Amino acid sequence: MSNAMDAPETPHRSHRATLWLWVGILIAGMMAMLALWMPFAFVHSMATNLRSRGGSVVTESATPAWLPEGADWIEKIGFIRIVTVDLHDVDVTENDVADLIRLRTLRGANLYCHHLQIDQVMELGATPSLEVLSLVDCPGWTDMHTAELRKRNPHLEVIVRGAAFLGIAGSPRPEGCEVTFVGHNSPAQFGGIRISDIVTTIGSTPVRTFEDLVAAVRKFSPDDVVAVDLLRHGERLSVKCRLKAWRVSSVVPNP
Repeated sequence: MSNAMDAPETPHRSHRATLWLWVGILIAGMMAMLALWMPFAFVHSMATNLRSRGGSVVTESATPAWLPEGADWIEKIGFIRIVTVDLHDVDVTENDVADLIRLRTLRGANLYCHHLQIDQVMELGATPSLEVLSLVDCPGWTDMHTAELRKRNPHLEVIVRGAAFLGIAGSPRPEGCEVTFVGHNSPAQFGGIRISDIVTTIGSTPVRTFEDLVAAVRKFSPDDVVAVDLLRHGERLSVKCRLKAWRVSSVVPNP
């Protein structure tokens, strides 16, 4: 008779080995998912933080190819990328700029720069993905900084604004800058500026392009009353606008 102790235990051991194999696969899968999700968790947390402080953050889906597109639960998990931020009404900190620099999908940024160091702004502007950088109230910034930044990032459009805004957008025309946008409750709207007006002068500064217009507004401070000379259907007229501060503006895109 064979000893019971000598009986093979292969089935039991095989089942146990299979169980541990599946446990190992499950743990490995969870670790892989965590490693995949961590960068998106940072982006999701950053977007939530900036929005809670009054910033505007535009995101787009960054769903991995092996997950279904458009599912609500995927967006809640946080598979997103940040493409533009508007922080003109946010006290932007050094940590905020450092976080923005970490993003490799950021294409546009509008920043309130009063408390930032120029070196930080320059580093952000050198981000390869960045296409438009708008600086609001950036003390010490000069045309030399703009030129240097464009050397570092040749495709970057740099817009430098002062502390005050008028609230219009425009495009160049032979006679001046044609108004293409007037912000709601903006100084321009209260002053009587209309879409399709052509701005020829702000204060004593001639205006031909949108860049000229931005530079002209940059010379003034919030609450300054400025004269804006216009052409409207061929007729010359002048209106007065009391400039507002960007910090209390409800108008996002333009000076």
